[in-house]
Amino acid sequence: MLVEVCGTIQDGVLAYKSLTFRCLKLGDNFWKEVLDFLKGEDEENRNVEHKISTINRFKLQVISHLPPKHVQVELTTKCNLKCKFCIRSNEIDGDMSMELFKSIIDQLRRYKPLTRTLDFTGVGEPLLCEHLIPSIKYAKRYGFTVSFISSFTFMNQALASDLVKAQLDNLYVSFDGVSKQTFEKIRIGASFEQVLENIKLFISVKNRLKSFKPRLVLRPTIYPDNVHEIPQFFELAEKLKVDGVSFGDYVVRGESAGLPINNKPKRRKKISLFNFGRNFPPCISYCYISFDGKVLPCGYLTQMVPRKDYPLFQLGDLNQNSFSEIWFGQRYKHFKSKIMSSNPHPKCTTVSKCYQ
Repeated sequence: MLVEVCGTIQDGVLAYKSLTFRCLKLGDNFWKEVLDFLKGEDEENRNVEHKISTINRFKLQVISHLPPKHVQVELTTKCNLKCKFCIRSNEIDGDMSMELFKSIIDQLRRYKPLTRTLDFTGVGEPLLCEHLIPSIKYAKRYGFTVSFISSFTFMNQALASDLVKAQLDNLYVSFDGVSKQTFEKIRIGASFEQVLENIKLFISVKNRLKSFKPRLVLRPTIYPDNVHEIPQFFELAEKLKVDGVSFGDYVVRGESAGLPINNKPKRRKKISLFNFGRNFPPCISYCYISFDGKVLPCGYLTQMVPRKDYPLFQLGDLNQNSFSEIWFGQRYKHFKSKIMSSNPHPKCTTVSKCYQ
């Protein structure tokens, strides 16, 4: 079977059709077979690190021929805040057109169940998008898992009710400080007290509608200014009765700030730790679509470079080509092969950390 699958990989663009079926059906047994193959009869002569490295490379080869598992769609570039570490400046204020959005969803639904999660977070505040609720409903119609990150500065009872009724799956609150001083130092333009009240309001609406969706998660991005407050985020989450905490690591000039391992909080009984540190999927199974239809390899780039530099990384334009033509095209193939080699994109200095 290994030989058969390896042969399928060589089929190029059409490989995902058969590989999807095999990977979904075989699951762990498939990878166990690959590992057994790698062990061979001379297991004593193969060290563990070599075997793990080989099987990981093989996995990447398979994944690189599949449709994306996760797609980030920038619904809007509009934002009311000027956060301290945000690269956003001189942005064009605009929403993705509903026509383009529906076209993207219609193309991505062909790849279900492999393409299954959508993130509506961009450099703007999703709650400012005029067609946010219709967009969520349209994506949910086709069974996608939908999430986004919000500053929660614009949350109100009517909007909270609409989001719950639209069956949004996950809602992350950008919350970068457990004290008013730290929070407002980072999130310039936001009120610490108001965001707390908006979180409580959203939970009350959720409870009134008797819905377990969306999961409400605090999303602190860890900076030098708030790293000392990491343990307190869990105490605040328990007090607010949200569903979890998801930590992020900020990037500046293409470098990670680096989360201090010694400060990593222990998992609490009542509050879920969804991740700690970088949570961007590898760019061979993930992509970012800007509000005007440009396809980038990952959302990390929006934190690294201004929009005027996007053409350096752009792999396609949905106004000119279909998603399939871009994702399975030669330019993307070349990019993926570089990522899987020891010679990734020369202007991306964080790619090696995406696999940690």
